[in-house]
Amino acid sequence: MTAIHAAAAGIAPTMLDSRPVAGADNMLAQPDDTQLQWGCIFGEGVFYVLDTGRAGPDNVVVTLHADGSVTVDINGRKYEFSAEEARNLRVRVDDNDSVEIQDNRDPIDRLLNPEPVQVFKYP
Repeated sequence: MTAIHAAAAGIAPTMLDSRPVAGADNMLAQPDDTQLQWGCIFGEGVFYVLDTGRAGPDNVVVTLHADGSVTVDINGRKYEFSAEEARNLRVRVDDNDSVEIQDNRDPIDRLLNPEPVQVFKYP
């Protein structure tokens, strides 16, 4: 069951839904205020909100892969999203965060879908 299907079934997200990439650096990382949450807009359906939080500046790198999947690196902690999940992904940052987008898709995909992942700031 994908996280999207879990949302449709009403199952609450857990830390496992964000699937941080395993590794020694991630196991030793201090907890931060980054959260993976569900969002919903009437008529648009369910989507992910990966929220970097407001505590301190964050370094955010969004990598768009050729297969449509996305990796979001927040201060060295990686969150992986399949192509299906990435279509419903939004990343919320604040004014102190630095954001870099690495687009590894082919030129046609870039032209047809110039912003596949929404990155937006707190109001």
